Amino acid sequence: MEIPSQLSDFLDRQIGKSWWLKGEISFATRLFEDLKIDGGDAVDFFLAFEKEFRVDVSGLDLSKYFNSEGFDPIGIHKFVGLITSQKNSAKLGKRKSINLGHLVEAIKKGRLEDSTIGV
Repeated sequence: MEIPSQLSDFLDRQIGKSWWLKGEISFATRLFEDLKIDGGDAVDFFLAFEKEFRVDVSGLDLSKYFNSEGFDPIGIHKFVGLITSQKNSAKLGKRKSINLGHLVEAIKKGRLEDSTIGV
């Protein structure tokens, strides 16, 4: 089953063609881990998603799925992240992932909330 073209077009507009994405997107493609959506970008993504598809996301706690936006003028968090990637992986491993399958279901139901994702 393919991702609906309207969602695929939305992803292209929001994040562009991802150079790090190997292969095609699928229902299992995760927003944080695979598409690198995080922090303020996640907030912007879901505001646009809500508006574009008329999906209520008020029951979604983004902090369960994404990091918060922080001030980092020289990108030191990326450097530290490389050094402590095992520690970060363990921390992020506790997070639940939102994938494109969740978004497709949300479009059908008109809402996306933590209970829909299983958190």
